[in-house]
Amino acid sequence: MRPSSETKSADAEALDKRALAIREQALGLDHPDVAFSLQNLAEVYTHVGRYAEAERVYERAPETREHALGPDHPYVAKILIGLAALRKNQGRDADAVALYERTIAIMDKSHRSHTAEVATILDDLAELDGRQGRHDDAASLLACTKAIREQTLARGNDR
Repeated sequence: MRPSSETKSADAEALDKRALAIREQALGLDHPDVAFSLQNLAEVYTHVGRYAEAERVYERAPETREHALGPDHPYVAKILIGLAALRKNQGRDADAVALYERTIAIMDKSHRSHTAEVATILDDLAELDGRQGRHDDAASLLACTKAIREQTLARGNDR
């Protein structure tokens, strides 16, 4: 008999909580690896629809990474993507847009503005523009997304 998705999610939550506790104790609260565990736990909460808990954990994770690595580090951006997606799914479009825009700025500073990851962010921004009736803006973003994906495919990687 295969475990249910609820069982797998509960197991993942327990493991992520344990990993977080171990990392906090061994490395301290401000270590970037603690933020990695926070991100994993937030993703589990999001997956099972526990959005308030996911948001609480997601909000702590970027602060931890920013403290350790600086506000413009690509690892900060990775956490912001998750928080932005959560806010988008909650219908908090303005918050999501601000987080996605900050993420793109970080990626641009780290010379990663033409990656598949950025193309996905632009897709999400285009969706948000479409929700707001800004169809021309959405079309422009989708054109950028297409160009980035074509460049990525032509290079044969995501760099």
